[in-house]
Amino acid sequence: MKNRILVGKTISRPFPDGQKVTDVILKYNVSVKGESLSPDCFEIKGRSILEVFCTDSFEANKKKEVSQFVRLILDPKDEKAYTAPENPEPSEEERKAYKGKDRLWYVGRSRNCVCYPVTQLKDLLTDDSEIINAGLTVKTSLEENRQVDRFRQFHYGKYEYNLFVPDSYDEKRKYPLVLFIGDATSKGDDYHIALELGLGPVCWLEDEIQKNDPCFVLAPVFPQAGRNANNSYVQFPMTDVYYQMCREVEKNFSIDPERIYTTGQSMGCMNSYELMFRYPHYFAAALCVSGHWDRWKIASCAKRGQSIWSIACEEDHGANPSFLESMELLDEQSISYQFCKVDGSLPIEELDRQFEALASENYPFKYTFYKGKSSLRVGQEDECYSTHYSGWWLTYRLHSVLKWLLAQRKKEVSDEQY
Repeated sequence: MKNRILVGKTISRPFPDGQKVTDVILKYNVSVKGESLSPDCFEIKGRSILEVFCTDSFEANKKKEVSQFVRLILDPKDEKAYTAPENPEPSEEERKAYKGKDRLWYVGRSRNCVCYPVTQLKDLLTDDSEIINAGLTVKTSLEENRQVDRFRQFHYGKYEYNLFVPDSYDEKRKYPLVLFIGDATSKGDDYHIALELGLGPVCWLEDEIQKNDPCFVLAPVFPQAGRNANNSYVQFPMTDVYYQMCREVEKNFSIDPERIYTTGQSMGCMNSYELMFRYPHYFAAALCVSGHWDRWKIASCAKRGQSIWSIACEEDHGANPSFLESMELLDEQSISYQFCKVDGSLPIEELDRQFEALASENYPFKYTFYKGKSSLRVGQEDECYSTHYSGWWLTYRLHSVLKWLLAQRKKEVSDEQY
């Protein structure tokens, strides 16, 4: 019998900066001796292999002495670790049409199946100590995307959205609904893109959240041909589409009307501000991360008594003036709010404790800056390169902030405008 690799499977996991392939599992037609394995036995171009061992199955992670299944642990720091492709450059026509501005608003991504060519570089041994000759190759054809695969896909008219339904769903009880809207880089017609560019849509699926307060999560697909919002505070029809998607989920599932929330990063933050402004009696609260919007609309939300927590890096040149300008308007009318700066370079556990203290203070309207550029976490394992991106790389890791949002309930608010 000729020895061969039957099939290969990639496994990806969510990270603050996006979904990354962290494992490849190979299935041989014979059992392999674990003692014959080492990282230099295999090659995957563009990826660094950290560890190799035998395991029980595609799902297992426990090391075995002998098995048909061989697991390759990959370095998530590799440039080619991401499942989503880089955002494409705009065409000349697009450059002319938009004069080189806001290119990410108008150029979408496409996502293909993750397919890794794997080469066995050295001889291996079977459980009978026979040689499995070097040179075997396989292209991975199976793909598992942790957390992302737990979402279902639905359509609202011509638009698509992702929906996570709690594992414990029981139509006899009511569940909260979290609407997550991504940043401009999430533009693309493939549903994966909306789910794979950070923790925003998938952090709500973590055990600590779902065990204590299971919730639905709705993550719209931002179509390549569509428009959403821009830096001139022009809002396009997609905002109302997001609202209608929430209404549809309400109609089809057992949703608590007192606990419908919106959150988003950058462009999605803009949408969340606008949704709170347009529908003050629908959404219970918003978590707005690393974005800016019309200061008059933000101030109007505060004047009405709506619950919004706005978080960004102090050196985020879009969010900073928006926060400060809207706070000036609140000061003019003596509207109370919470404002605080925290050190974003602290260990996550300590940072989470500080945000927990902020969450406990009874202010419906909150502003929080990560001091200076501290959210970049320079020199640390999770270092970020952008004062803009770092806001959401960090915020959606803080369980105290997620729990604050889920603790809010819809309340009577006015229709006042500033």
